[in-house]
Amino acid sequence: MIRIVTAVLVSLALVIASFVMAKGLTDMRRADRFIVVKGLAEQLVPADTASWTLYLSSADDDLGAGVKRLQQDIQTVTAFFKEAGLDEKSIRLGSFTLTDQQVDTYGNTAPRSPRYIIRADISVMTGQVATLEKLAQKQTALIEKGVRITGVMGPNYYVNNLNAIKGELLKTASQNGLQAAKDFAAATGARVGALKDAQQGVISISGASLGDNDVTQLDKRVRVVSTLSFYLD
Repeated sequence: MIRIVTAVLVSLALVIASFVMAKGLTDMRRADRFIVVKGLAEQLVPADTASWTLYLSSADDDLGAGVKRLQQDIQTVTAFFKEAGLDEKSIRLGSFTLTDQQVDTYGNTAPRSPRYIIRADISVMTGQVATLEKLAQKQTALIEKGVRITGVMGPNYYVNNLNAIKGELLKTASQNGLQAAKDFAAATGARVGALKDAQQGVISISGASLGDNDVTQLDKRVRVVSTLSFYLD
């Protein structure tokens, strides 16, 4: 009786061991069978932030008079922004710079007129994108008021609130990646199993019809490519 029980136990142990070994070999084979795919998603969105910078200057032989004239121009531009409805908090005045044309970089002096050139820049960064876009088209109104504009930067447009679309964008990228894996598996007679690994790509923003890092277009193309790995059964 003892021998029979022992034989049964030994047989059961061999069955269990065979099952564990078989499962281990299956898991090993499964671990070697996986596919890596890319999931692309992109969306066209309007910019939610805009910036515009005006560079001003004043030249005079009298330093005080030159500074006063520049300050008047700054007041005119500030009023121009505020009258359009832009928030005063979005307006920023840059630093002043002074060039004395009678003194060169080596400290030598020579009579030149006007002697002093004073420069400053004034910019606006706002979420009132449509307002700023229209205002920039009226730049000549400042020139007609006598404002001495020596240069401009912008308007430039940006997308800062990515959180509003990030979730949907990544979801779409994952779905597209899964579909690519299914298409490959179907073509090879396999079946897509569980997700093995996922890596989110960098979210890029470009102009709707121009290259990466373009800031001149109001409409933006937001794009992400995710890398996904799936087991194949």
